[in-house]
Amino acid sequence: MDQNKKEIYKGKEIIYEIPTTAEKNVGEIHVTIDKEHIHATRMEDGSYGTHLLPFQNYGSVEELTRDVIDKVPQFRKGLSK
Repeated sequence: MDQNKKEIYKGKEIIYEIPTTAEKNVGEIHVTIDKEHIHATRMEDGSYGTHLLPFQNYGSVEELTRDVIDKVPQFRKGLSK
């Protein structure tokens, strides 16, 4: 079973589809920013990463997603402060 979580960050709607079963503790997490899907991965050590910000690990998928919005040009368009 997956758990959906929504939030707004700098005017962008974010939807997280977070796996809740033990078997899915490592692997892909579906994240949508303003209807555009990004790939986030939960690593074995519990950190999160994405190919959009290579060589960076995050303590939470929310922190990762906010950094994508702040740093990746395609998501910076139309940001509210």
